[in-house]
Amino acid sequence: MKHPMAVYSLQELHRSLVQTTPPAGSPDSSVGDTSIRLFIRQPFTESGESQQRLIEQILQIIDTANDPRRPFNYLTGTSAESADTFRESFERNRHLPFTPKNFRDYRLKLLDQADALINIRVGMSESSAFELSYHIFKGQCSPILFLVWKHAPIKTTLIRELEDLCEVTYLEFERADELRAGIHGFFHMLSTRRAAQNAVLREKMI
Repeated sequence: MKHPMAVYSLQELHRSLVQTTPPAGSPDSSVGDTSIRLFIRQPFTESGESQQRLIEQILQIIDTANDPRRPFNYLTGTSAESADTFRESFERNRHLPFTPKNFRDYRLKLLDQADALINIRVGMSESSAFELSYHIFKGQCSPILFLVWKHAPIKTTLIRELEDLCEVTYLEFERADELRAGIHGFFHMLSTRRAAQNAVLREKMI
């Protein structure tokens, strides 16, 4: 018997987790863009309901690292998709027919803005390899976080051990909650780097 997928709003989850916001004029709020623009890659065409549920759990864990001083800008949205939903979601949100060109153009424009790329690997995805290649060789080449489910290991040699090409972190997991510490560590690194960049900007403005 199939059970309907629960629909979660990460924005509502984040509002419930964050009780206070930093006061005006606090560090990192007055200089530069403090948001972290996230491109989250999830499998589409080979993803079913079980993978969709797992992705939903991972997205919620990612949002627990969302710091109001450097809030996440979810470039790719906050919904877990599957082979049955992603085309309809694209047409509804973009008001365009789903075609390979329309979808590719949209995704690459988002990649060009990414401060970080998170690749959720819970199944095979040829498109993930394409977007990773673009990001590294033509896009921002900003830090990459691989979240690799043990039941969907990376077998493609060319996307393993990418550290010589880009800043890459690989985390393997069985259950989504095993990722919490590693995800928080990754975003702590990004936030520390953003704070240092803003400090440099302040120095230049003085």
